[in-house]
Amino acid sequence: MKKWLVVALGCVSFLFMTAASSFADITAEELLQILIEKGIVTKEDIEKAKASREPAEEVPEEKAEVRPEPREKVPEDKVVVEAGRKPKRVNIKGRVQPRFTTIQGDADDLRKVTRQNAFETSEFDGFSIRRARLSVYGEVIDKWKYKIQISADGAENADNIDPTRPDYRLLKDEVGVKLQDAYITYDRMPYFNVTGGQFKSRFSPSYVGAGPLLPLCERPLVVDKLAPKRDIGISIESAKKGEFDSRGAGAKTYDKPVFYAVGLYNGNGMNNLRNDNEDFMVTAMLLVRPAPYINFGVSYAYNKQGYDYDNTVFGLLPELTEDGDFYVYRAVDSLGAREFNIWDVNSAFDAGRVHIQAEYMGMGYRGRLT
Repeated sequence: MKKWLVVALGCVSFLFMTAASSFADITAEELLQILIEKGIVTKEDIEKAKASREPAEEVPEEKAEVRPEPREKVPEDKVVVEAGRKPKRVNIKGRVQPRFTTIQGDADDLRKVTRQNAFETSEFDGFSIRRARLSVYGEVIDKWKYKIQISADGAENADNIDPTRPDYRLLKDEVGVKLQDAYITYDRMPYFNVTGGQFKSRFSPSYVGAGPLLPLCERPLVVDKLAPKRDIGISIESAKKGEFDSRGAGAKTYDKPVFYAVGLYNGNGMNNLRNDNEDFMVTAMLLVRPAPYINFGVSYAYNKQGYDYDNTVFGLLPELTEDGDFYVYRAVDSLGAREFNIWDVNSAFDAGRVHIQAEYMGMGYRGRLT
C-alpha cells in the first residue's frame, strides 16, 4: 500500500474521531462522502483499504484422491521375480460309510448273485461298515504334492480267512486295514504332471473319480470286476483339478478340453512292493470335452501276470497247490502267464440336474489256469 494512502487513512481516522466528538449527527458514511468530494480520497482507495482489513475466506481443501503409484516399467533385459511362498500345511480328511443289509431268499438263490466285492458273502441281516478311509495330503515344497491314504474294508480279518477257499487271494487283498495310496506328484503345468508311487491306475473316469462324488454308493459293477485297480508305478498326465463331470453335487468340474494319462506299472496289484516278472502293465486314458455339458473318453490297459517260460530263476512253475495259499499258473504249451487286454469307452452328459452316463468295457486274455 502506498504511503500517501496510509497518511490519508490516518487523516480520515483523525477527522472522524474529531467530528464524532464535536458533531454527533455526522455519520462515518457522510464523512467519507465529504472526503471524496474534497478530492482527498477516491472510492477505489476506500474499497482497497476495506479489503486489506477483512480476513480472507478459508477455502476447504479438497480431499486428495489416493492413487497407487504407477509400477516402474521393467526394462526388457531384466526379469522381475516376486518373492512369496504359500505356507505348507498338512491336511487330514476321511470318511466312513455304514450299511444295513437285509437278505431275501435261500442259500441257493444267493449263489447266483454277482457280488460287488468278494468279501460281501454274509447271509445275515445286519449293520456293517462298508468302508472307512483316512488320508493325509499336502505339499512338500512348491509344485511337489503328496498323499497317503489307509483303508479298512470288510468285516473279516485277513488272517482269519480260510486259505482253502478258491477266492482266498482275492479276499485277502480286499479285507482288513490296507495302505491304498502313497504317492508324490510333481505339478509342473496343466498338461504335464508326473505321479509316482502307489495310486489308482489311470483307467476309466468311473474308477479315477472320487468315491464320495459318485451318483450311487458304488462304482459300476463292470469297473470293479474288470478295470485295473491301484498299482505301483508312474504316470504322466494332465493336472486333474476337479471332477470329469458334474454328477458330484457342488464339486468343481474339470474344465479343460482334454485330459490324458499314460502310465507304467508293475501290474501286481496293490501293496505288492516289487514286480514279480520282467513285464509291466501299461495304461492309457484320453478324455475329450467338446462342450461344457458333454464328454467322451477311451481307455486301454495291457498286463501280463506270471511267467511266460517253464524254467525260471525260482525253478519250475508249480501247479496250483491244494492248500490254496497263493495263485500260481502251470506252464501249458510254454505259456505260464496270462495276457490281458482291457479297453473302455465312456461318455457323460450333464444338463442342470440331469446326468446321463454310459460306459462299455471289454477284456481279452490269453492263457489258461489249472
